[in-house]
Amino acid sequence: LVDRVKRSDVAVSEARTKEQDLTEFLRETDSWDVELVGNSAPVKKLRKTIDALAKTRDPVLVCGEEGTGRRVTANMIHRRSARAGALVICVDCTQIGETESGSRLFSGHADDDEHTLCYLDLAEGGTLVLKNLERMPLGVQRRLAKRMGEGCDERDVRIVATCVAAELTEGGRVLPELRACFEGNVIQLVPLRERKRDIKLLAEHYLHKHADRLNKKVALFDDQAVTKL
Repeated sequence: LVDRVKRSDVAVSEARTKEQDLTEFLRETDSWDVELVGNSAPVKKLRKTIDALAKTRDPVLVCGEEGTGRRVTANMIHRRSARAGALVICVDCTQIGETESGSRLFSGHADDDEHTLCYLDLAEGGTLVLKNLERMPLGVQRRLAKRMGEGCDERDVRIVATCVAAELTEGGRVLPELRACFEGNVIQLVPLRERKRDIKLLAEHYLHKHADRLNKKVALFDDQAVTKL
């Protein structure tokens, strides 16, 4: 009886830990912007690309400079796919362990501790967004490339990764074998300085967003302000 009570206590504790982990992972996801803002040619082209990729189950790599909308793009691919009703989990690759096993990414299956919750478990049936892929430890990149290349992971999880474009070039921090897993499904985002037509729309979007959040009545930007932006 004592042994059964102990096992029950352990199960309850593990369940609570998993619930807390899940809540932590979802907190940031809920605050994402869910649509692209802009009417320039690059944004219109990007929307069409997102719609096309959303219909597939293939892994996608979204490249671009900081602030170009990599995470929004990744989220849109999920929201417009058949997985939209399931979870989308965003993980910063700097949080993934330095060990060869990449415990927080892979544990829970095969040779890992079956009681440890991992990101792939949380994203089952949905999408796992790997933010800043270039920051993932090289040993973990090798294991991820092997799993993606061989299709040996039984979990139904789509992977969408983001990275800085320069890191895909020769000598960058994304391994060639991992880059190959995304071949044909790489999105290159255009920086705002090359689509200045969208500046006013973006400024008004965030003006309204934060005015609503703060319960403030704020007028639109005047022409002088737009010119400065």
